[in-house]
Amino acid sequence: MDNFTAIPNELFDSDFWKESKLSHQAAFVDLYRMRRNSPTVIEVKGQAVQIETDQAFVGVRKLSERWGVSINTVRRYLKIFSMTRLIALNKTPLGTKITFLSFTRGVSKSDTQSNTHRNTRSNTIQDVKMNKMKSFRRTKSGLTIAYCSKCNKKHFPNDWQLKATSGCCDSDWVSELPSLKQLTS
Repeated sequence: MDNFTAIPNELFDSDFWKESKLSHQAAFVDLYRMRRNSPTVIEVKGQAVQIETDQAFVGVRKLSERWGVSINTVRRYLKIFSMTRLIALNKTPLGTKITFLSFTRGVSKSDTQSNTHRNTRSNTIQDVKMNKMKSFRRTKSGLTIAYCSKCNKKHFPNDWQLKATSGCCDSDWVSELPSLKQLTS
């Protein structure tokens, strides 16, 4: 299968994995491993918690123990993942529900290939979106800077999210905030 890397579960059970502090990249891999492949209900402190496909539910303390880092480091990692729009966080008194926004199974490769062969218009739209992506500025660390065209909120979408609409208002991304002159006319 293209674009897929199988990692044996034995790696995550090994001393190598357990006895070292995880970088934010390794922590994301571990967090991604916790995500659900189908909807389920779990019990947390005697209460039922509904978890959907491509979601995980875990406490910050548990992640701190699991990753061998401080609670503040876990919070910093989750903030990085959230700001780069890899995940969305929903904090509750029972724990944190994490929804994965990237690397999900929403569209299979075969669906994309069959659409491309049948519908030439999708190629044109894709080309326009790719050209649009090149017009966005980037931070020194390489993050894309984009603004929601509706609420003007600054975001740091990854390349996949930039092809879609903004997460806040479901509007197009723009590379610059409109000037005051444009707003008043």
